[in-house]
Amino acid sequence: MFLSAIDFFRGMYRHAFKSYVWIDGMRHFWSKLQFDRSFADDKQHFEHSHILPLPIAMIIARYLQMNEATSIFDPTAGTGNLLVGANERVTHVNEISKLKRRSLKFLNFNKITSYDPTSLYPKEMHTSFDIVVCNPSFIKSTKTKNEKLDIIEQYLDNAYFMADDFQVRELIIALALKNMKDDGKAVIVLNSHIAFDEKGRIKHKRELFNWFYKHYTIRDIINLDTSIITKDKNKKEKK
Repeated sequence: MFLSAIDFFRGMYRHAFKSYVWIDGMRHFWSKLQFDRSFADDKQHFEHSHILPLPIAMIIARYLQMNEATSIFDPTAGTGNLLVGANERVTHVNEISKLKRRSLKFLNFNKITSYDPTSLYPKEMHTSFDIVVCNPSFIKSTKTKNEKLDIIEQYLDNAYFMADDFQVRELIIALALKNMKDDGKAVIVLNSHIAFDEKGRIKHKRELFNWFYKHYTIRDIINLDTSIITKDKNKKEKK
């Protein structure tokens, strides 16, 4: 069902050239076709908490102008949800799960790999993609802290905080961004709400955002209420 939904939404995105058609189509999908997720237990709920609904993925595709890109990369592609607006012929998807790679194969993506997203990618991939999208789930790194520190010292401008076991998503994102062209664009999804103090300063994840602002031009930070976008009234955290 999920792959059929992605395939349907992909076709709608490509053929809705007029804005009102696109908006009406997205509204129809959200109200009639976007299915509610129910989970057997808290573990399943947690494991799927990073998945964005297809209408949000479609907005991301519009913002990044995926239809004009010649190269797109997703380091933790899952079942391809975030790439609903991507041209599969120019898209490189990476996924460590064998089952999810079967889903990606069904969607006919140009290149499917299983690189460890907490490791450095092959040199030929560096600064080679117009667009990078990343919505990493929580995975455990197979590397020791010293191994991660070596990568960080050589390639990530001494962002030592990313060596922490609780900063795996941040490390995945930073390594993925190394594959983006200097004039490329990216959307990064963080599974946490970004809070600001009374002076507009970021309260949490300040180290990560200081690193982002040092190396990239940040267009915006958008908080999403996941209890609404996932149609899950029991979901408390925000994204």
